[in-house]
Order: sequence, then structure tokens, then C-alpha cells
Amino acid sequence: YNEPNYDGMGVANGHLVVRPYLENGIEKIKVWFYTTNNVLFTDGQGNPTQNPEPFKLPFGEYILIKQ
Repeated sequence: YNEPNYDGMGVANGHLVVRPYLENGIEKIKVWFYTTNNVLFTDGQGNPTQNPEPFKLPFGEYILIKQ
């Protein structure tokens, strides 16, 4: 997964975990998209500044089912 808003910034740190599983005879794929960063940008005096835009794909769990 490539997030253009974060290219070269070194702060994105988004991770994907993908696992296939079977539920009631239906093959599914479970995907977890998460981050390990909790970044807050500050100016020289320690005041919060504007953080980069969030990822376009929200963090969370996704279930993919072949139609």
C-alpha cells in the first residue's frame, strides 16, 4: 500500500496483515490496516502544528469476499 501524502516523510508506518479464512463454507480474506505511530508535530517552542493529512484508507479491519 502506497500513501502519496506521506512519501519520504518517514512517519507513515501503516501496516497490513492479511489472513485467509473459511466461514460457513465461504472463503474470505480478513485484512487489518493499522499504524504503530502516534505522531504529533510541534514547532520550535513545542506548540502543536498542523499534522499531515490522515491516510485515505481508514485504519481498521476489512473482510473481503469474492463475489
